[in-house]
Amino acid sequence: TSTWSATTTLGTTVSPQNDAPILTGTPSNPALTENATTASGLSINPAILLNSGVNLTDIDLTTTSALSTTTFGSGTISVSFTDAYVPGDVLFVDTTTLTGAALPTGVTVSGGTANALTITLDSDTTLAEVKDILEGISYQSTSDNPTVNDTDNNRAYRIVVSDGNNDQGVPDAGGPTALSSANVDGVLTITPTNDPPTAVNDTNSIAENTASVSGNVKTGVGGVGNNIDADPDNPNSELRIVGLRSGTEGAGGAMTGITAGTTSSNGTSIV
Repeated sequence: TSTWSATTTLGTTVSPQNDAPILTGTPSNPALTENATTASGLSINPAILLNSGVNLTDIDLTTTSALSTTTFGSGTISVSFTDAYVPGDVLFVDTTTLTGAALPTGVTVSGGTANALTITLDSDTTLAEVKDILEGISYQSTSDNPTVNDTDNNRAYRIVVSDGNNDQGVPDAGGPTALSSANVDGVLTITPTNDPPTAVNDTNSIAENTASVSGNVKTGVGGVGNNIDADPDNPNSELRIVGLRSGTEGAGGAMTGITAGTTSSNGTSIV
């Protein structure tokens, strides 16, 4: 008869390895128009960058026994422009769209002005809270010249989620490093609105028996204080004087159209 050896039980230990999260979402690709509220501090009203229906999953949450299946854990959301930033561009989370109208406890934001917006999650941030944040990511502009004189009308943006190794304050997803989702990319377009120029009062004086005194009312050169007229959409050199008032506005002085060579009733000449 055959002789069998004693039975030996073999065991093995499988160490978890971190897997990248999966982010699915549709960029809103907003078409924006500069508003007409010059010098208000907000020229383009907040615009959401992702359509509703964003979904974020991570297989580690259901395959690593120590992790909660509903908590995403520590990680980051990065929002950036892949082309140039323009002064006045602001990337931010519009908290008015969030549950409770505030960021979840422990979540912080940094940057977003002239550089990438980084949203840092907490170890107990849930998947639902991350989804809520993603759907609140927004753009606005504080510049009265957001397209740089109609030369930069587009912003290509990118949103990506890093899982932070799913650190929930307990054994994490196993590493060895944090991994990021695929990018969600979009483009926003801006249509500029013409802003009115700002004319600054100029003061000049002339001594009796002096033939004339000169000055440039646009740049203020020659007057007292060198007060410069300005336009958010155009350089000073492109501004032109189109009216001349006899007397003061307060006294009811009439404004009349002018051209080069015009002389007012008080002797002011346009050259």
